[in-house]
Amino acid sequence: MKNTNLKLNKIKLIARLMVVILLITTLLNLSGCIFRSTMVYDKEYYSHEEFVNIIEHYNSVNNGSVDTFISFNLDSNDIVSKGIYRFSLITNNKGLIQKYGFLDIYDEFYRVKQLYYLNDTQYKILYHYDRNQARQEFKQDDKIEIRISDKTQCNSFSHDLDYHESFNTTSYIDEEGKVQVEELYTRMYNYAYYCELYINDMECGCIHISSKLEMSTEKFEEIFKLLLDNIVIINTEG
Repeated sequence: MKNTNLKLNKIKLIARLMVVILLITTLLNLSGCIFRSTMVYDKEYYSHEEFVNIIEHYNSVNNGSVDTFISFNLDSNDIVSKGIYRFSLITNNKGLIQKYGFLDIYDEFYRVKQLYYLNDTQYKILYHYDRNQARQEFKQDDKIEIRISDKTQCNSFSHDLDYHESFNTTSYIDEEGKVQVEELYTRMYNYAYYCELYINDMECGCIHISSKLEMSTEKFEEIFKLLLDNIVIINTEG
């Protein structure tokens, strides 16, 4: 009788193990499908016209809710030596994306970063916002202002981007024989200031202003005027 009970217990244990293995396999397969279907779009544009074109394409097919994008058209301004417009988004509809391209209807999240160098890199302006800060329907004649903040940087920045133009990497072998990668930053600026853009008293992203020399009140006003005079509200619904 004891042998019979022992055999039954072993059979039950094996059955339970098989169920657990089956569940784990199913979860791994599901997670694999999820990760395989996720696609990331991350690209830089070097003119305002290119940036507007990609936004218009992105908004052209949507689920009835069209986001408003914010930009600054400084391409023809003499004191702006370089402008970079970066558009990043994540979607999990891989098949449709491959067929139709990146469109609002398939999107989960996006982020916009715009970078401008003034007076041959004497000043650097970095504007940043994500989808949560840009879903309102803004218009060009809305109340728009820039305010200086006591904060030091946007929480989403992983590096001290307001101080550094770019970075390179170098690799070496440590004492344990492992390969280590080290980031080498190029420090360009001695001062960095944090500001926020508001539209109709709603925060719509943060602005970092970096400078090689300490900025005066008059310089802040000059840069604010430059941005506000050239802000573009991209509302494809008109």
